[in-house]
Amino acid sequence: MARTFVFLSLLVLIVWQSNSAARAQDERDEPTFRGKTGKEWVEILRGDKEVKRRRAALIALSAFGPKARFVIPAVSESLRKDESEDVRAAAAQMLGRFLPLAVLEKMDVREGVEALAEALRTDKADKVREAAAGALGKAGGQSNTAVQVLAAALKDKHAGTTAAAAESLAEIGEAARPATEALIETLKDKNADRFARGFAAIALVRIGGAEAGQAAPALAETVGDAKAPASVRETSAQLLGQLGNDAAGSVPTLARALADDAVAVRRAAAGSLAQLGPLAKVALPQLERAVKEEKDRAVRCSAIYALGRLGKDASSTVPLLAKCVKENHVEIRLAAIRALGNIGPDAKGAVVPLLDAARESQTDIREAATAALKQIQSPESAPGKK
Repeated sequence: MARTFVFLSLLVLIVWQSNSAARAQDERDEPTFRGKTGKEWVEILRGDKEVKRRRAALIALSAFGPKARFVIPAVSESLRKDESEDVRAAAAQMLGRFLPLAVLEKMDVREGVEALAEALRTDKADKVREAAAGALGKAGGQSNTAVQVLAAALKDKHAGTTAAAAESLAEIGEAARPATEALIETLKDKNADRFARGFAAIALVRIGGAEAGQAAPALAETVGDAKAPASVRETSAQLLGQLGNDAAGSVPTLARALADDAVAVRRAAAGSLAQLGPLAKVALPQLERAVKEEKDRAVRCSAIYALGRLGKDASSTVPLLAKCVKENHVEIRLAAIRALGNIGPDAKGAVVPLLDAARESQTDIREAATAALKQIQSPESAPGKK
């Protein structure tokens, strides 16, 4: 019996020593940053009294990356509980960087998304809510809760937070469809932050589908609002060109915008009318006026292209476009030549200046004129063809 007891004691001692050696080896193998393990940095983040030390712990944890299972939970806890708004804001920003990477690794990111959503809903510090709103755009695309919280944040009292929320919904895109009504309301709100209104416009177009049709009237209303910031009107005008048939009813507004005081708005309107092609037929008088009278070259070029996209419906502008072929500016000449080619056989009145252009030494002009002549002289030319 005594010998059995001694044997068992020796066996326990050997196992304990083996386990101790294994633990020591694990500790030696565990990654460190500036001499501390990740768990040690987590303890500093949780309990150190100095804000600078906790901020340093966040930076240290970022070195371990989202693959380290303890990082996202620790940072999420810091966002929820740290007494310093600077630390909480930094934690939100860090989650915004790490959660997308964690998703790629097929990790569960719900804890991080929920922490961000909670911060956006309840944190009293503007900078923390703004950081959380921005982070959710990168990390909350798969979360209905995140979309709902971002939609509610469009009414936040802090302009930076509303802008960040709108931008995040634009980043999320199609999955942000439940926020459509709130986005339209933000776009129409004349007292809303101009960046929030601009990103709301972008979000509505990126959501797509039937919602894009709902967005068109709101975008047109914004373009026509002389009191709206020029940058918001410019963005709205640009986006209308991407809506295709849904923007057909907005063409008169875009046509009027060709006379806007802000050149950026005129450029956007002309570009969108060119994108809409035959849908822009009712804007022909304003486009023709822009080609004749506009001083900004970019607006003129887009207006010329828009006329070309109308095909035979723009045949009345052939003499005007023929004059443009003879101008000194290469971009104007190229735009006119290509527009005449797109008008097709109805542009026969411009054959002489096109023949002259086809004999020029400048390659771009010569090749464009040659191609346009083929389109005009071909019985199979399709009006409106690019």
